[in-house]
Parts: sequence; C-alpha cells; structure tokens
Amino acid sequence: MGQYVSIAASDGSGRFDAYLALPASGKGPGVVIGQEIFGVNANMRAVADLYAEEGYVALVPDLFWRLQPGFSLL
Repeated sequence: MGQYVSIAASDGSGRFDAYLALPASGKGPGVVIGQEIFGVNANMRAVADLYAEEGYVALVPDLFWRLQPGFSLL
C-alpha cells in the first residue's frame, strides 16, 4: 500500500500531491500513471499498488491540482 507525497512544481507555482506506491524492496524501475478524469481515486491507487507488487515504483500525480487540488470521484 502506498502513501501520498507532496511534490514541488518545477515552475515554482506551488506543490501538488501524488500517490506513491513502492515495491517491497523499496526500489525498482519507475512508472508514472496518468489519472482518469475521476482524479486520484481508489481505483488509481489500486492500479499503482498492483504495479508496486510487480516490482515497480508507481506514482500517480494529481493532474488537476491547479484547478481543484485533491479532486476525486468514485
């Protein structure tokens, strides 16, 4: 199971949250998962957790953070 992390935007405009799921080893190849229109919801977190179970570092960034931070449906 992953956790939320806070990431600074490279343009200095603020910070946004992302769900980060790590494999048991704590390291591995990485994958960035684009969220659906529903936000970083339970389904997207579950997808990231599945990748982590397969040995990947999985990150699901909140792509709508500038408009409505933390937006999530379903």
